[in-house]
Amino acid sequence: MSNYTPEKFTAAIDKFILQSKGELFIEGENTQEMLKDLSMVLGISRIDVCRVEYAIECGKQETFNQTYFRLSSIDINRKFEVVIEEKNIIKVTYSYFQIPGDDDWNDETKNHLNMISNIMYLYSKVFYLNKFIEYGATHDHRFPLIHNHNFLIDRMNELIENNKISEYGIAFFNIHNFNRVNRVFGETAGNEVLKNYFQWLNNLVEGKSPEESKGVVCALGGDNGIVLYKKELETEIMRFFDKTEISINHNGETESIFLSSHAGMNSKLTSEMTAHSIIGTVNATLTLSKRNNSSSIIFYDSKFKKSNEQKIFIEKIYKEALTNEEFMVYYQPKVDLRDYRLRGAEALVRWRHEGTMIFPDDFIPILEQNQQIKYLDIYMLNHVCKDIKEWLRQGKEVPQISINLSRASLGIPDLAGFISNTINTYEIPRQLIQIELTESAKDASNEELRPLVEGLNMQGIGTAVDDFGTGYSSLSLIQELPWDVIKIDKHLLRVAQKTGSREQKMFKAIISMANLIGLEPIVEGVESREDIKLLKESGCFLAQGFYFSKPIPKDDFTKLLNKSEAEIE
Repeated sequence: MSNYTPEKFTAAIDKFILQSKGELFIEGENTQEMLKDLSMVLGISRIDVCRVEYAIECGKQETFNQTYFRLSSIDINRKFEVVIEEKNIIKVTYSYFQIPGDDDWNDETKNHLNMISNIMYLYSKVFYLNKFIEYGATHDHRFPLIHNHNFLIDRMNELIENNKISEYGIAFFNIHNFNRVNRVFGETAGNEVLKNYFQWLNNLVEGKSPEESKGVVCALGGDNGIVLYKKELETEIMRFFDKTEISINHNGETESIFLSSHAGMNSKLTSEMTAHSIIGTVNATLTLSKRNNSSSIIFYDSKFKKSNEQKIFIEKIYKEALTNEEFMVYYQPKVDLRDYRLRGAEALVRWRHEGTMIFPDDFIPILEQNQQIKYLDIYMLNHVCKDIKEWLRQGKEVPQISINLSRASLGIPDLAGFISNTINTYEIPRQLIQIELTESAKDASNEELRPLVEGLNMQGIGTAVDDFGTGYSSLSLIQELPWDVIKIDKHLLRVAQKTGSREQKMFKAIISMANLIGLEPIVEGVESREDIKLLKESGCFLAQGFYFSKPIPKDDFTKLLNKSEAEIE
């Protein structure tokens, strides 16, 4: 190293620092020139750099090799390496080769090479850090190449600004029953299946370059995602959601899994919409898709738009409507078919807002979906208790009134105690109240229902299973819990009219079973004398339906109290 002196090295290192300061050194076009003086002073013929990036691809190693400086002749057998590593992020190896014929590097020179390496890494780190931050800001942390919500929003805003969003459709999807994959194959294998599912969908929309891309796949956590796609791909995207085969390595063998997804889709995007409002449309349709038994894919259209606007309207005015007591209790009589006397009634809600009646089918599903219906359950319980107290004060003979309870209310702490305390507040007999579990509450597990049903039973408050014979009703529901009444769904009555049919035999068997185990059966939807005849033949003597009365306001129901059997029939 005939060129080396401490003075020459100091001057060369100062020049290098001044030249590279503020540059993204690793990307600089002048790297060769910046390192020339230092290399000549120290006798360096070539500087090779190998970097291994980890977190950039979320655990997937990626290696990059680069030459920073090169002379025409090198001694390949003499080199000195400096390794700088940040665990789980990056590892950089600087390899310095000597000029042929020079003396071996001494410790002082090696210290100089260490210094140069750290300076280069310090300037390069700006690039590494920016790349890492950029990746994390635009990609899902679990899957290489799959983008996140931030990237999707930016891409949609770009398309909206350039009036190109109408060329695209969008789908918000949820993989159906994916928990089963985790249970059967384990979480590690399940994550691999999920990664492959998203990657396969990404393969449908990605192009060879950003300019050729036909969409964006975005992961949203869990087994949820969004895909923005060119409309020409819509049929293929729908086919993918309907059924896709994914291979998995399980216990050393390759197995195939068929996955399907619920999806909310919208192919009528306009530049007047915002990115967030577009996502809102498919979020709403996905929710409906997951509740819909007949279709796993639902498109956002004018009909759904009107429905969604109604949902927003209901949610906006609901709490104020409760405060203003816009909800009214209607009562539908229950009649004993042995003497046609009034045996009870079901309390049903009606909503009058600014002079317009909003019917239950228009708001109950919305309130069940957002869990706000529990406040209406409490409202109804209080108003029914209040009505009963008033009737008793008037000297009326009050029958048992059933009040519907939704699944959302099961989350109220000590629900049985809460109901009991509410009844006590109004100082009315507990036997005049029956809690009727709606379809949504009935779908809860027996263990979820047990504290409520057993608690009410101990408090002397009656319980009923609504719509028995539909949905997920099962024998274990009435076998394991101490119900008082099972209410047989009107659909079973409708299909049981044909004498000797399988449906009629099943209808009669359910009633017979209820009577046998000490449950009182009641059938709703009774509309004709033929219905009444079938009920009597089957051994069911409690009925509810339009044949006797539609749901009526409190004042009209009050007139029925203490009336004769002829007037009730």
